[in-house]
Amino acid sequence: MDPETVIHGHGDPGGKEIIISTGVYVEDIEKIALEMCDAGKSLDDINDVEIPDRYKDWILGDYFYSNIECILKEIMAK
Repeated sequence: MDPETVIHGHGDPGGKEIIISTGVYVEDIEKIALEMCDAGKSLDDINDVEIPDRYKDWILGDYFYSNIECILKEIMAK
């Protein structure tokens, strides 16, 4: 797909860069969760993680910690 306009659930419409940046966000959340597991961290340690600067002004930034929690639970269930 090569959309000209993307209308997503959060924020203003834009181009395909929205899809790309959301994909990078998901990859970053997964990486953070894996690093936490590798360091022996638990769900109790989520609030110790600093939101990366590039996401601090995102609407999705409001969901940063719940996103990490979701991924951590999936990793721990394996």
